[in-house]
Amino acid sequence: MRDADDGDPGFLTELGRFDRSFFVRMIGSFLGLLVVVAIVELGIRFGAQLYRYHQEGPAEVETAAEQLAADIRSIMINEGGPVASRAVYPILDRTYERAGLQIAVEPSPATVESIQEVFGFRPRGIPAVFPEGTHQQARVHLRAESFCLQCHVTASEGDVLGTVVVRDYLSASLSGWWDQVRLSATVSAAKIIIHVTIVFFLLRTLMEPLLSLRGAVARLADGSGGLRTRAEVRSSDEFGELAHDLNAFLDRITGLLQ
Repeated sequence: MRDADDGDPGFLTELGRFDRSFFVRMIGSFLGLLVVVAIVELGIRFGAQLYRYHQEGPAEVETAAEQLAADIRSIMINEGGPVASRAVYPILDRTYERAGLQIAVEPSPATVESIQEVFGFRPRGIPAVFPEGTHQQARVHLRAESFCLQCHVTASEGDVLGTVVVRDYLSASLSGWWDQVRLSATVSAAKIIIHVTIVFFLLRTLMEPLLSLRGAVARLADGSGGLRTRAEVRSSDEFGELAHDLNAFLDRITGLLQ
């Protein structure tokens, strides 16, 4: 370990004026603290995401299923009935998929029979092609109303014309959360670098009185300055008081020797 008089240039000279392990330890401890805080925050957010999925997920999926059922009723009333639904269903499928949900529309036997009789094709709805995995699911039945009987000729009012199914997969929910985490991690890394840089320069400034005091003690220890060595009092805090006390001690020793 070298002091200010060992000839090191630039940054190394400034760093070598005091115990570099202390300086590195301070920076390392602060950096480690920031990393730990970031990890803890990530863990809390992950736990909150899981809690939200399991506690609020069922209600949200149920709401999505009811909304899908309402969308299909609107299609049947305003958009041309079963014929138009064949063009609109793929759009609904993509829309809900972008929201992280998997959907299916299952026509009932009465609907299949009626559409084949009236329109001459077999309705497929949105086939249920669901992957395996942890999920929340909601089902809503579409029941025949008076306006439906114009096309669903074999059904009666109140009969089930079809069922909508909505699934929310945990993997999809965590995928969206992970995208947010990666963005947050980038911001956090930038903040950590900025904070460590600020602490580095703060330490160099705030520790300057201690560095000066250490240099004086080092010159006393190796005898290069003799008893004429005095510490520079640069502040009025504890470091300044310590430098003042050292100088007073050296004055007394010098006086006794004389």
